[in-house]
Amino acid sequence: MPTITIMLWNTQHLNDQNQKLPMSEAYEEKLDALVTAACDFSPDIIALFEVGTTARPNNQLVKDLSGTYELKASLDQDGGKKKNTTLGAMVFVANDIAGKFHEPYKVPLGSKGNRSTLLLQAEGGQLFAFCHANAHGPTAFEQVTDDIRFVGGNADLVFFGGDLNHQPGDSLAEVKVTNGNTMLRCLPGTCGFTHVSIRSSLSLAKAMYQEVCRNTGGTPGMSESTFINNCMGTDVAWGDLAIPSLLDYAFIAEKCRWKSACEASVQVTTLKFENKQLDHVYYFQKDKVYSQVQRIYRGKKLRSDHFPVIYEIEYP
Repeated sequence: MPTITIMLWNTQHLNDQNQKLPMSEAYEEKLDALVTAACDFSPDIIALFEVGTTARPNNQLVKDLSGTYELKASLDQDGGKKKNTTLGAMVFVANDIAGKFHEPYKVPLGSKGNRSTLLLQAEGGQLFAFCHANAHGPTAFEQVTDDIRFVGGNADLVFFGGDLNHQPGDSLAEVKVTNGNTMLRCLPGTCGFTHVSIRSSLSLAKAMYQEVCRNTGGTPGMSESTFINNCMGTDVAWGDLAIPSLLDYAFIAEKCRWKSACEASVQVTTLKFENKQLDHVYYFQKDKVYSQVQRIYRGKKLRSDHFPVIYEIEYP
């Protein structure tokens, strides 16, 4: 297995469909994005987060991908800190090579984790680990570090990736594992972001109120609601903010060569009704208010805060 292509995507609640009801519009749009990426990039492995539910894989998705991909690993009921959740995870392998991969064992949920890490092992011994940390701040990366070190000593080559919910600049650039190997942080290329949060400009007004409170050492002589009412339409326009972040990345054994891409873009309509395409993080302006913000992936509107990420890994 000299090279392998892996697609990661946090689909955000791509849930199973009720067989007695028509397909939901959200499911059809997300399936279309998934199939488009699969056709365009032909990934050997597809790892999806927030899909199905823990202990209940998305059977409709298994059926829809059965012509080209086979489900090889998914979280079981004990794979999450909370039993009832819509934050499942599933790993598929292309049909023509699916027999060369298996799930070697279940990774126990560590004290820092919210979701277990899924493993996939190739017949050559290469181990791939996929984690949807589902946490914010330092706790997300603490789980990642713990799990990398737990599985890192059991195989010569390890791939570790997912929705880490932790900006890479605040995480380690490398992680040492027990067998002496080093895992390097590998960021998706192309646009510099993998996630876009669309927020109402009301959130900007609230942030301004909190800033005034910090500067004055208390309240600025009025309640938050009064401040916002006075602020909106003057200091802050009505509309939406587009906030990019880079939350989906990987740690790859340093002996591997790799490249990656995330073809993410955002279409905005300005307050003057001008349309613009933001396809690199540098084009985003902090606190810029737009009349409309839409996430775009490969020319189509995307129903997920996260964009698909493609990694190609070459083994020595």
